[in-house]
Amino acid sequence: MVSSTTSRSSVSASLTAEIDANVSDRSGLGIVTQTSLQTDLIQSQQALKETQRGEGGKGGDINATVKNYEYLPHTADIQLHAWGVDLPTALSGLAVAMFGYMTDLNLITPGFGDQTGGREIIVKGHDLHSMVYSFLDEWLYRFHSEGFICSHVSVYSINSVTSECKTSGRGEVFNMEKHKQGTEVKAITYSNMQVVKKDGRVDVYVIIDI
Repeated sequence: MVSSTTSRSSVSASLTAEIDANVSDRSGLGIVTQTSLQTDLIQSQQALKETQRGEGGKGGDINATVKNYEYLPHTADIQLHAWGVDLPTALSGLAVAMFGYMTDLNLITPGFGDQTGGREIIVKGHDLHSMVYSFLDEWLYRFHSEGFICSHVSVYSINSVTSECKTSGRGEVFNMEKHKQGTEVKAITYSNMQVVKKDGRVDVYVIIDI
């Protein structure tokens, strides 16, 4: 796993309040705890068995045609917001959202499991938020080090005790002649990171440095 640290300049109290209000308006909920996450992950594993291909955005298997994410403005950066019936689905959408900000995912031809078109990674954190950070940071590292862009991401295992996440992605190496160049994502941040849950839905908010 690749780890990194990110220093962030502080935002004003008014901006922070505005962001928090925006999150509250969209989700309306309480913060996910490790205990509630463990219960949710049991349900998630059942959903994965029932929906291995992610039909309707379920089961942590997201591609560019299942859009369960949006981009929210945030000063000079951008906030990724992804959601799903469980944490794996929301995290999968989060990774696709990040790649979609850097290029047009409709132009990506996903490979299947080989070194050219597929990647599998395992990340580990010390708690829920650090796991989310490491998950997104590792996918970003694959782009920075290999030029690899995913149009399809699957999160197939999360261990709530060890904060370990196993994920795979399909895509291809970025090619200037084929792919459109969007906005570069420089780093993932912890700033105002939130994981929220209500009524069978998980929402994840992460600010990325662009």
